[in-house]
Amino acid sequence: MSRPLRFIAPALVLSLVLGACQSATTPSSGASAPPTPVVTAGPTTPPLPDVAALLRAKLASITSGDQRLTGTLRIGDVQATFEGTQSVNGPDSSTSMATTVGGVVSVEQRIKVAGVRFAKRGSGPWLEDASPVDSANLQAAIEQALSAAVDLDATIAGAAAHRLSSSVASFDPSRYGFGAAAATPGTGTITFHAEADGTPLSMTIQGTWMATSGGATVEGSLEVTIAFTTLNNRPRITAPADVWTTFTSDRFGLSFAQPATFDYSKDKWYDYFTGPTASSGYFATARTTSGGFKVNTIAASELAGWKAQLGAKSAANDAITLGGERARLLSVSGASKKLGGKVTVYEVVAVRGKYLYLVFWIAPTTGADAALAMMQQLVTTFAFAR
Repeated sequence: MSRPLRFIAPALVLSLVLGACQSATTPSSGASAPPTPVVTAGPTTPPLPDVAALLRAKLASITSGDQRLTGTLRIGDVQATFEGTQSVNGPDSSTSMATTVGGVVSVEQRIKVAGVRFAKRGSGPWLEDASPVDSANLQAAIEQALSAAVDLDATIAGAAAHRLSSSVASFDPSRYGFGAAAATPGTGTITFHAEADGTPLSMTIQGTWMATSGGATVEGSLEVTIAFTTLNNRPRITAPADVWTTFTSDRFGLSFAQPATFDYSKDKWYDYFTGPTASSGYFATARTTSGGFKVNTIAASELAGWKAQLGAKSAANDAITLGGERARLLSVSGASKKLGGKVTVYEVVAVRGKYLYLVFWIAPTTGADAALAMMQQLVTTFAFAR
Protein backbone atom coordinates (compact mmCIF):
# COMPACT_ATOMS: atom_id res chain seq x y z
CA MET A 1 0.00 0.00 0.00
CA SER A 2 1.41 3.37 -0.91
CA ARG A 3 1.72 6.52 1.13
CA PRO A 4 -1.39 8.36 2.35
CA LEU A 5 -3.10 10.99 0.23
CA ARG A 6 -2.09 14.63 0.47
CA PHE A 7 -3.77 17.99 0.22
CA ILE A 8 -4.59 18.81 -3.37
CA ALA A 9 -4.09 22.33 -4.70
CA PRO A 10 -5.20 22.29 -8.38
CA ALA A 11 -3.05 24.41 -10.66
CA LEU A 12 -6.09 25.48 -12.64
CA VAL A 13 -8.29 28.03 -10.87
CA LEU A 14 -11.59 28.73 -12.61
CA SER A 15 -13.14 32.19 -12.48
CA LEU A 16 -16.22 32.59 -10.36
CA VAL A 17 -19.08 34.25 -12.26
CA LEU A 18 -21.98 35.58 -10.22
CA GLY A 19 -25.29 36.62 -11.75
CA ALA A 20 -26.76 40.00 -11.01
CA CYS A 21 -30.36 41.05 -10.85
CA GLN A 22 -31.31 44.23 -12.59
CA SER A 23 -34.62 46.11 -12.77
CA ALA A 24 -35.57 48.89 -15.19
CA THR A 25 -38.33 51.38 -15.68
CA THR A 26 -39.64 52.74 -18.93
CA PRO A 27 -39.44 56.62 -19.06
CA SER A 28 -42.56 58.67 -19.98
CA SER A 29 -42.82 60.40 -23.38
CA GLY A 30 -44.17 63.76 -22.13
CA ALA A 31 -46.52 65.53 -19.70
CA SER A 32 -49.58 65.48 -22.07
CA ALA A 33 -49.34 61.84 -22.81
CA PRO A 34 -51.62 59.51 -20.95
CA PRO A 35 -49.99 57.81 -18.11
CA THR A 36 -48.28 54.57 -18.95
CA PRO A 37 -48.95 51.73 -16.57
CA VAL A 38 -45.89 50.77 -14.62
CA VAL A 39 -45.21 47.08 -14.58
CA THR A 40 -43.54 46.01 -11.40
CA ALA A 41 -41.33 42.97 -11.68
CA GLY A 42 -41.92 40.22 -9.18
CA PRO A 43 -39.18 39.06 -6.83
CA THR A 44 -36.22 37.49 -8.64
CA THR A 45 -34.77 34.21 -7.36
CA PRO A 46 -31.01 34.68 -6.91
CA PRO A 47 -28.87 32.23 -8.85
CA LEU A 48 -27.55 29.28 -6.89
CA PRO A 49 -23.81 29.37 -6.12
CA ASP A 50 -21.43 27.38 -8.26
CA VAL A 51 -20.00 25.43 -5.34
CA ALA A 52 -17.68 23.41 -7.59
CA ALA A 53 -15.97 26.58 -8.80
CA LEU A 54 -15.81 27.92 -5.26
CA LEU A 55 -14.27 24.66 -4.10
CA ARG A 56 -11.61 24.77 -6.81
CA ALA A 57 -10.65 28.27 -5.73
CA LYS A 58 -10.50 27.29 -2.07
CA LEU A 59 -8.39 24.22 -2.79
CA ALA A 60 -5.97 26.30 -4.84
CA SER A 61 -5.44 28.59 -1.85
CA ILE A 62 -4.50 25.80 0.57
CA THR A 63 -0.80 25.85 1.44
CA SER A 64 -0.92 24.08 4.82
CA GLY A 65 -3.24 22.23 7.15
CA ASP A 66 -4.19 19.02 8.91
CA GLN A 67 -6.26 16.12 7.62
CA ARG A 68 -7.58 12.77 8.82
CA LEU A 69 -7.79 9.68 6.62
CA THR A 70 -9.88 6.52 7.12
CA GLY A 71 -10.68 3.73 4.73
CA THR A 72 -10.84 0.11 3.68
CA LEU A 73 -8.93 -1.69 0.94
CA ARG A 74 -9.98 -5.20 -0.04
CA ILE A 75 -8.34 -7.64 -2.47
CA GLY A 76 -10.32 -10.87 -2.67
CA ASP A 77 -10.62 -12.25 0.86
CA VAL A 78 -7.89 -9.99 2.27
CA GLN A 79 -9.07 -6.75 3.83
CA ALA A 80 -7.03 -3.89 5.23
CA THR A 81 -8.48 -1.02 7.22
CA PHE A 82 -6.48 2.10 7.84
CA GLU A 83 -6.69 5.37 9.70
CA GLY A 84 -4.24 8.16 10.14
CA THR A 85 -3.47 11.83 10.26
CA GLN A 86 -1.29 14.15 8.26
CA SER A 87 -0.01 17.69 8.67
CA VAL A 88 1.27 19.62 5.67
CA ASN A 89 3.11 22.94 5.48
CA GLY A 90 4.13 23.74 1.92
CA PRO A 91 6.40 20.92 0.70
CA ASP A 92 6.93 19.59 4.24
CA SER A 93 4.67 16.92 5.73
CA SER A 94 4.25 14.63 8.74
CA THR A 95 2.11 11.48 8.51
CA SER A 96 1.07 8.73 10.91
CA MET A 97 -0.88 5.75 9.55
CA ALA A 98 -2.18 2.60 11.29
CA THR A 99 -3.13 -0.36 9.08
CA THR A 100 -4.97 -3.44 10.32
CA VAL A 101 -4.87 -6.74 8.43
CA GLY A 102 -6.19 -9.93 10.00
CA GLY A 103 -6.37 -8.27 13.41
CA VAL A 104 -2.70 -7.26 13.31
CA VAL A 105 -2.04 -3.53 13.53
CA SER A 106 1.04 -1.98 11.96
CA VAL A 107 1.93 1.68 12.38
CA GLU A 108 4.07 3.72 10.02
CA GLN A 109 5.18 7.32 10.42
CA ARG A 110 6.71 9.49 7.73
CA ILE A 111 8.22 12.97 7.76
CA LYS A 112 9.44 15.07 4.87
CA VAL A 113 11.46 18.19 5.64
CA ALA A 114 13.52 20.29 3.23
CA GLY A 115 13.29 17.57 0.60
CA VAL A 116 14.61 14.81 2.90
CA ARG A 117 12.25 11.93 3.75
CA PHE A 118 12.26 9.91 6.97
CA ALA A 119 10.30 6.79 7.98
CA LYS A 120 9.61 4.91 11.20
CA ARG A 121 7.85 1.53 11.20
CA GLY A 122 6.28 0.26 14.40
CA SER A 123 8.65 0.40 17.35
CA GLY A 124 11.68 0.63 15.06
CA PRO A 125 13.98 3.64 14.80
CA TRP A 126 13.70 6.61 12.48
CA LEU A 127 15.60 6.11 9.21
CA GLU A 128 16.14 8.14 6.09
CA ASP A 129 13.55 6.94 3.60
CA ALA A 130 15.29 5.79 0.43
CA SER A 131 12.23 4.08 -1.05
CA PRO A 132 11.08 5.24 -4.51
CA VAL A 133 8.85 8.29 -4.49
CA ASP A 134 5.23 7.33 -5.12
CA SER A 135 4.47 7.99 -8.78
CA ALA A 136 0.70 8.17 -8.30
CA ASN A 137 -0.58 11.27 -10.13
CA LEU A 138 -3.28 12.08 -7.62
CA GLN A 139 -3.38 15.78 -8.37
CA ALA A 140 -4.30 15.16 -12.03
CA ALA A 141 -7.00 12.69 -11.00
CA ILE A 142 -8.53 15.18 -8.55
CA GLU A 143 -8.43 18.01 -11.10
CA GLN A 144 -10.19 15.79 -13.63
CA ALA A 145 -12.82 14.81 -11.06
CA LEU A 146 -13.43 18.42 -10.04
CA SER A 147 -13.93 19.53 -13.63
CA ALA A 148 -16.65 16.90 -14.12
CA ALA A 149 -18.24 17.02 -10.67
CA VAL A 150 -22.00 17.35 -10.40
CA ASP A 151 -23.44 19.21 -7.40
CA LEU A 152 -26.01 16.79 -6.00
CA ASP A 153 -27.38 19.50 -3.71
CA ALA A 154 -27.39 22.36 -6.22
CA THR A 155 -31.18 22.74 -6.17
CA ILE A 156 -31.46 22.75 -2.39
CA ALA A 157 -31.68 26.40 -1.36
CA GLY A 158 -29.69 27.16 1.78
CA ALA A 159 -27.92 23.81 1.88
CA ALA A 160 -25.16 24.05 4.48
CA ALA A 161 -23.05 21.38 2.78
CA HIS A 162 -22.86 20.24 -0.82
CA ARG A 163 -21.93 16.90 -2.31
CA LEU A 164 -20.06 17.20 -5.60
CA SER A 165 -19.80 13.79 -7.27
CA SER A 166 -17.79 12.68 -10.27
CA SER A 167 -17.84 9.26 -11.91
CA VAL A 168 -14.55 7.58 -12.81
CA ALA A 169 -15.04 5.41 -15.89
CA SER A 170 -11.62 3.70 -15.67
CA PHE A 171 -10.74 3.43 -11.98
CA ASP A 172 -7.09 2.48 -11.39
CA PRO A 173 -6.23 2.27 -7.65
CA SER A 174 -2.55 3.01 -8.27
CA ARG A 175 -3.50 6.43 -9.58
CA TYR A 176 -4.80 7.27 -6.12
CA GLY A 177 -1.78 6.02 -4.20
CA PHE A 178 -3.00 2.49 -3.52
CA GLY A 179 -0.95 0.16 -5.68
CA ALA A 180 -2.44 -3.11 -6.84
CA ALA A 181 -0.29 -5.38 -8.99
CA ALA A 182 -1.85 -6.47 -12.28
CA ALA A 183 -5.01 -4.46 -11.63
CA THR A 184 -7.56 -4.18 -14.43
CA PRO A 185 -9.19 -0.74 -14.17
CA GLY A 186 -12.80 -0.72 -12.99
CA THR A 187 -15.30 1.98 -12.06
CA GLY A 188 -15.49 4.44 -9.21
CA THR A 189 -16.68 7.77 -7.89
CA ILE A 190 -15.05 10.73 -6.20
CA THR A 191 -17.30 12.79 -3.96
CA PHE A 192 -16.29 16.14 -2.51
CA HIS A 193 -18.09 17.59 0.49
CA ALA A 194 -17.90 21.35 0.78
CA GLU A 195 -19.64 24.23 2.51
CA ALA A 196 -21.78 26.54 0.40
CA ASP A 197 -18.85 28.98 0.08
CA GLY A 198 -16.58 26.22 -1.27
CA THR A 199 -14.66 25.50 1.95
CA PRO A 200 -13.60 21.84 1.64
CA LEU A 201 -14.87 19.48 4.33
CA SER A 202 -13.87 16.05 3.03
CA MET A 203 -13.32 13.90 -0.04
CA THR A 204 -14.36 10.28 -0.51
CA ILE A 205 -12.86 7.97 -3.15
CA GLN A 206 -14.70 4.75 -3.94
CA GLY A 207 -13.85 2.19 -6.60
CA THR A 208 -13.82 -1.43 -7.67
CA TRP A 209 -11.54 -3.28 -10.07
CA MET A 210 -10.26 -6.77 -10.86
CA ALA A 211 -6.86 -7.82 -9.54
CA THR A 212 -4.57 -10.84 -9.75
CA SER A 213 -3.82 -12.40 -6.37
CA GLY A 214 -2.17 -15.78 -5.86
CA GLY A 215 -2.65 -16.65 -9.53
CA ALA A 216 -6.42 -16.02 -9.34
CA THR A 217 -8.48 -13.08 -10.55
CA VAL A 218 -10.35 -11.48 -7.67
CA GLU A 219 -12.28 -8.28 -7.10
CA GLY A 220 -10.62 -5.33 -5.45
CA SER A 221 -12.39 -2.45 -3.77
CA LEU A 222 -11.40 0.78 -2.10
CA GLU A 223 -13.22 3.34 0.00
CA VAL A 224 -11.19 6.12 1.57
CA THR A 225 -12.29 9.41 3.13
CA ILE A 226 -10.00 12.37 3.69
CA ALA A 227 -11.42 14.89 6.16
CA PHE A 228 -9.89 18.38 6.06
CA THR A 229 -9.75 19.20 9.77
CA THR A 230 -7.74 22.45 9.75
CA LEU A 231 -6.73 24.66 6.84
CA ASN A 232 -3.84 27.09 6.42
CA ASN A 233 -2.67 26.77 10.05
CA ARG A 234 1.03 26.38 9.11
CA PRO A 235 1.82 23.43 11.44
CA ARG A 236 5.41 23.13 12.63
CA ILE A 237 7.13 20.13 11.02
CA THR A 238 10.67 19.17 12.00
CA ALA A 239 13.04 16.31 11.20
CA PRO A 240 13.33 13.47 13.76
CA ALA A 241 15.92 14.08 16.45
CA ASP A 242 17.48 10.59 16.45
CA VAL A 243 17.89 9.12 12.98
CA TRP A 244 19.67 5.76 12.70
CA THR A 245 21.75 4.54 9.78
CA THR A 246 21.61 1.22 7.93
CA PHE A 247 24.59 -1.13 8.21
CA THR A 248 25.11 -3.93 5.68
CA SER A 249 27.51 -6.82 6.22
CA ASP A 250 28.44 -8.50 2.96
CA ARG A 251 30.51 -11.15 4.71
CA PHE A 252 27.66 -12.18 7.02
CA GLY A 253 24.84 -11.55 4.55
CA LEU A 254 22.71 -9.31 6.76
CA SER A 255 21.69 -5.72 7.36
CA PHE A 256 20.13 -3.70 10.18
CA ALA A 257 19.79 -0.17 11.50
CA GLN A 258 22.17 1.15 14.12
CA PRO A 259 22.43 4.38 16.14
CA ALA A 260 24.35 6.91 14.08
CA THR A 261 26.53 7.81 17.08
CA PHE A 262 28.01 4.29 17.45
CA ASP A 263 31.51 3.53 16.14
CA TYR A 264 32.17 0.46 13.98
CA SER A 265 35.04 -2.01 14.20
CA LYS A 266 35.51 -5.68 13.41
CA ASP A 267 37.65 -8.74 13.86
CA LYS A 268 37.63 -12.16 12.23
CA TRP A 269 34.48 -13.28 14.02
CA TYR A 270 32.37 -10.21 14.85
CA ASP A 271 31.23 -6.77 13.72
CA TYR A 272 31.35 -4.46 16.77
CA PHE A 273 29.46 -1.23 17.45
CA THR A 274 30.51 0.87 20.43
CA GLY A 275 28.33 3.58 21.97
CA PRO A 276 29.42 7.18 22.64
CA THR A 277 29.23 6.76 26.44
CA ALA A 278 30.05 3.97 28.88
CA SER A 279 26.36 3.58 29.77
CA SER A 280 25.55 2.86 26.11
CA GLY A 281 27.66 -0.27 26.13
CA TYR A 282 28.31 -2.01 22.83
CA PHE A 283 26.76 -4.64 20.61
CA ALA A 284 28.08 -7.15 18.11
CA THR A 285 26.79 -9.36 15.31
CA ALA A 286 28.14 -12.58 13.86
CA ARG A 287 27.35 -15.52 11.61
CA THR A 288 28.80 -19.01 11.82
CA THR A 289 27.74 -22.53 10.94
CA SER A 290 25.06 -24.01 13.17
CA GLY A 291 26.66 -27.45 13.16
CA GLY A 292 23.25 -28.92 12.52
CA PHE A 293 21.90 -27.79 15.89
CA LYS A 294 18.49 -26.13 16.21
CA VAL A 295 17.80 -22.72 17.71
CA ASN A 296 16.50 -23.94 21.08
CA THR A 297 19.52 -26.14 21.71
CA ILE A 298 21.95 -23.36 20.81
CA ALA A 299 20.05 -20.80 22.90
CA ALA A 300 20.17 -23.05 25.97
CA SER A 301 23.91 -23.53 25.52
CA GLU A 302 24.52 -19.79 25.07
CA LEU A 303 22.47 -18.94 28.14
CA ALA A 304 24.33 -21.46 30.28
CA GLY A 305 27.63 -19.95 29.14
CA TRP A 306 26.57 -16.41 30.03
CA LYS A 307 25.26 -17.46 33.43
CA ALA A 308 28.56 -19.14 34.22
CA GLN A 309 30.61 -16.15 33.05
CA LEU A 310 28.51 -13.60 34.97
CA GLY A 311 27.84 -15.71 38.05
CA ALA A 312 24.09 -15.30 37.51
CA LYS A 313 21.57 -17.56 39.21
CA SER A 314 18.64 -16.66 36.95
CA ALA A 315 18.11 -15.54 33.38
CA ALA A 316 15.36 -15.19 30.77
CA ASN A 317 14.87 -17.02 27.47
CA ASP A 318 12.02 -15.48 25.45
CA ALA A 319 10.61 -15.99 21.97
CA ILE A 320 11.33 -13.36 19.34
CA THR A 321 11.78 -13.13 15.57
CA LEU A 322 14.88 -12.04 13.69
CA GLY A 323 14.51 -11.15 10.02
CA GLY A 324 11.33 -13.21 9.91
CA GLU A 325 12.99 -16.28 11.43
CA ARG A 326 12.05 -17.88 14.75
CA ALA A 327 14.61 -16.79 17.35
CA ARG A 328 15.30 -16.55 21.09
CA LEU A 329 16.05 -13.46 23.17
CA LEU A 330 18.36 -14.22 26.10
CA SER A 331 18.66 -11.85 29.06
CA VAL A 332 21.11 -12.24 31.92
CA SER A 333 22.69 -9.90 34.50
CA GLY A 334 25.74 -10.38 36.68
CA ALA A 335 29.31 -9.31 37.25
CA SER A 336 32.42 -9.86 35.15
CA LYS A 337 35.77 -8.19 35.62
CA LYS A 338 36.54 -8.87 31.98
CA LEU A 339 33.35 -7.11 30.88
CA GLY A 340 33.81 -4.14 33.20
CA GLY A 341 31.87 -4.99 36.36
CA LYS A 342 28.13 -5.32 36.76
CA VAL A 343 26.62 -5.75 33.33
CA THR A 344 23.49 -6.99 31.58
CA VAL A 345 23.70 -9.05 28.41
CA TYR A 346 20.97 -9.35 25.79
CA GLU A 347 21.50 -11.87 23.00
CA VAL A 348 19.32 -12.88 20.06
CA VAL A 349 19.97 -16.34 18.59
CA ALA A 350 18.54 -17.49 15.24
CA VAL A 351 19.22 -20.33 12.80
CA ARG A 352 18.64 -19.88 9.09
CA GLY A 353 19.64 -22.64 6.73
CA LYS A 354 23.05 -23.91 7.76
CA TYR A 355 24.00 -20.72 9.58
CA LEU A 356 23.73 -19.51 13.18
CA TYR A 357 23.18 -15.76 13.61
CA LEU A 358 24.02 -13.95 16.84
CA VAL A 359 23.28 -10.41 17.96
CA PHE A 360 24.30 -9.48 21.50
CA TRP A 361 24.33 -6.23 23.47
CA ILE A 362 26.41 -5.71 26.62
CA ALA A 363 25.80 -2.66 28.82
CA PRO A 364 26.31 -1.62 32.45
CA THR A 365 23.34 -2.84 34.48
CA THR A 366 22.44 0.79 35.23
CA GLY A 367 21.87 1.30 31.50
CA ALA A 368 20.16 -2.03 30.86
CA ASP A 369 16.69 -0.63 30.09
CA ALA A 370 18.04 1.78 27.47
CA ALA A 371 20.18 -0.97 25.94
CA LEU A 372 17.17 -3.31 25.68
CA ALA A 373 15.09 -0.59 24.01
CA MET A 374 17.80 -0.02 21.40
CA MET A 375 18.30 -3.77 20.95
CA GLN A 376 14.59 -4.20 20.25
CA GLN A 377 14.66 -1.35 17.72
CA LEU A 378 17.65 -2.93 15.97
CA VAL A 379 15.90 -6.30 15.78
CA THR A 380 12.85 -4.79 14.03
CA THR A 381 15.10 -3.65 11.16
CA PHE A 382 17.17 -6.83 10.82
CA ALA A 383 17.12 -8.45 7.36
CA PHE A 384 18.95 -11.33 5.72
CA ALA A 385 20.66 -10.46 2.45
CA ARG A 386 20.78 -14.05 1.24
